[in-house]
Amino acid sequence: MRVSLVLLCVILFWGDSLSEECVRQLQEDVDFPGSDILQIFSPDVHHCQLACTKHHSCLFFTFVRPEWTRDKRQFYCYLKYTDSGKPTKVISLSKVTSGYSLKSCKDISSQTCLPSVYKDVDFPGSDIEQILSPDVEHCQLACTQHHSCLFFTFLHPEWTRDKRQFYCYLKLTDSGRPTKITSLSEVTSGFSLRSCNNTSSQTCLSTVYKDVDFPGSDIQQILSPDVEHCQLACTQHPSCLFFTFVRPEWTRDKRQFYCYLKQTDSGKPTKITSLSEVTSGYSLKTCQDRSTQTCLSTVYKDVDFPGSDIQQILSADVHHCQLACTQHPSCLFFTFLHPEWTRDKRQFYCYLKQTDNGSPTKITSLSEVTSGFSLKTCKDGSSQTCLSTVYKDVDFPGSDIQQILSPDVEHCQLACTQHPSCLFFTFVRPEWTRDKRQFYCYLKHTASGIPTKITSLSEVTSGYSLKSCKDQSSQTCLSIVYKDVDFPGSDIHQILSPDVEHCQLACTQHPSCLFFTFVRPEWTRDKRQFFCYLKRTDTGMPTKITSLSEVTSGYSLKNCNNTSIQTDGQPLPLMSLLLS
Repeated sequence: MRVSLVLLCVILFWGDSLSEECVRQLQEDVDFPGSDILQIFSPDVHHCQLACTKHHSCLFFTFVRPEWTRDKRQFYCYLKYTDSGKPTKVISLSKVTSGYSLKSCKDISSQTCLPSVYKDVDFPGSDIEQILSPDVEHCQLACTQHHSCLFFTFLHPEWTRDKRQFYCYLKLTDSGRPTKITSLSEVTSGFSLRSCNNTSSQTCLSTVYKDVDFPGSDIQQILSPDVEHCQLACTQHPSCLFFTFVRPEWTRDKRQFYCYLKQTDSGKPTKITSLSEVTSGYSLKTCQDRSTQTCLSTVYKDVDFPGSDIQQILSADVHHCQLACTQHPSCLFFTFLHPEWTRDKRQFYCYLKQTDNGSPTKITSLSEVTSGFSLKTCKDGSSQTCLSTVYKDVDFPGSDIQQILSPDVEHCQLACTQHPSCLFFTFVRPEWTRDKRQFYCYLKHTASGIPTKITSLSEVTSGYSLKSCKDQSSQTCLSIVYKDVDFPGSDIHQILSPDVEHCQLACTQHPSCLFFTFVRPEWTRDKRQFFCYLKRTDTGMPTKITSLSEVTSGYSLKNCNNTSIQTDGQPLPLMSLLLS
């Protein structure tokens, strides 16, 4: 009695304006007894509240939750009305929930969309059509697209009572509501999405269904490295509407990587079953902006496309191999052998391949290789030529055209980019211990533009010129400073600077300075802290580079575009700075 009085006090506190105000809060284990104007079935309290909101007279409601055990009124939704707009009585009652119409709530009175689905809830009867669906989302979409369907029930693949797994029952009543709602395990029910914004026209089924088979209805069988490629093949095929892909872990026979393209007059599978190690799905033809999708940029690790070779080259990594295939006029797919390959000495081999139909004739699992497809059909892919990646612990031996000193690999790559003949390079990192070639940068060239040999070698880094990269071939600015790196000798002037930025600015403004070394304040060898050494050589390059703690070196910013720094001299071409 005390709880009921408290609840009634709360109602009175809300005052006479209750019917005019927006009250969104639901009151669990509270009953508004009496004042019923209509009883309907609802799968949950939100549906009951929406039904009250849409009803012309309903102002509040009580919903009997599925856990109710006193009688068989589970899922009952009582729509209620009083002249005052308030319940005449409020009591505590477990396993029911009460609330108010949302008519007075902003932007809620017109809400009609019920996207939720209700697991272990059945809408028995009222069937207008029965179809097969791989999951509940597909079933709801089928109901949405059907001209009459208003709600549905889907039987999960775990359904064990009979053989109706994957059955999707489309339903209709004159009232637009289920005539009965019950709890039932291994089913899910829901409503059409036609009233949801921009949903009634939805036709795209991009989801793929793991461990689901669409048996039969085959029109073609191809090989695919993964389910995305299989789906894309179905999308591009003029007749394919759905497919099943046999995953590489399949063990029943040797059909790993098989992709079955399928079609029926109805556009739907005639049968759907659970089957481990396969994945099924639908064509993307009806998906907005997807029907023209042709790009397969993914690469497939530990997958081999044996045979169909048209050329064999050396590549530093799989991305260079893919780019080589993209640029080759005939190559459609490729296989790259990793540096970890141990079967023979074919590390870094890149096999360019082609078939008449554009698909591999065989696909197998093979460790230490990666395969993929040309990017010719990707937007702007056919013209892609930039190889900005650098490859740590990879050597391009031989083919040297010049040797210079660089403080890091980025400077070495820029030097190669600016050199008229350099196409690729190898940089010896400062941690190199075999001899005294730390900071050596080897600029290289071959007629083919490809290294004649690629090997693994620790403490070096290799890469390619950026000449073909958009907006990179004209890059001349070397704004980076190199901590714990010394450019010994070649001094033209010595000043004091509070930090390395001031030292670099002083070099930039000096008419002759091209590079510098700054002694940091933590220097302890002598009293040269804050010394800034401005330097120059005829080639524009340091004659020596060494590792030295507590100093920082760098280059003039004279050649940086749009620099706000005022300089006393004219900027020098970077080629004259970098190379003899």
